[in-house]
Amino acid sequence: MKKIFLFLIFPLIIYAGDGLEYTISGIFGYRSLNVKIGDTDATLNYTQAGVNTTVLIDEAKVLYFGGTYGKMSFGDEMVFNELPISVSTKFSKPAFSVFAGGYFRPYSFSEDFAIFLNPEFSYNVSSHSWDISQSPYLEGSVDGKIYYIEGKLGLLLMYEGNETFEPYFGFYFDYYRGNVKFREKFNDLEGIQEEILKPKLPIMVTAGTNVYYGEKFSAGLSLGLLNGITATGFVGITF
Repeated sequence: MKKIFLFLIFPLIIYAGDGLEYTISGIFGYRSLNVKIGDTDATLNYTQAGVNTTVLIDEAKVLYFGGTYGKMSFGDEMVFNELPISVSTKFSKPAFSVFAGGYFRPYSFSEDFAIFLNPEFSYNVSSHSWDISQSPYLEGSVDGKIYYIEGKLGLLLMYEGNETFEPYFGFYFDYYRGNVKFREKFNDLEGIQEEILKPKLPIMVTAGTNVYYGEKFSAGLSLGLLNGITATGFVGITF
């Protein structure tokens, strides 16, 4: 996965070193996704914060990459009963993500409105180990891991007729696939339960706005719905 991510960001590094304009942003967000874990309907929550680097190639092309750190958890207790000793947990463990994407303007139908395509790829993972004990003579451990690879493609309608505010509305096909895996060792017993993680509905609609303070400072907020709730924001400085 690291090789794939380096392949994705390599063109951005080349562009950034070519004297082009780039923005460093602090980003934050909360996601509550409606997912399928095996045959079970569930909610996967992810609170995160991190750094994003955006490179302005020209008025029609913007590339970006970054990473976040936060906490991933199930919305409700999940029971994994295919292990030697059933495990019931909300998980709620540290998580991190890496991502890369871009905005490409294929069409402007007026001076004030433009359409952008927004492809993005990300890798998201959370893992943790903990001890379990039934008595002083019955002890063991659990290794839990949640990960998914996400690819999404958005079509955005953006208003560019104001120098300070830049509101937009978008529609995304948002698909991810991964695994929820628990390995348990309990005395001489050992078991693994692994379930596929995927979206219940791979569609998201989003609305938001970017705000610019002169030529150097920017901020933004957005809200996505349908496949759950995705709320994100950023504060950036341009060099």
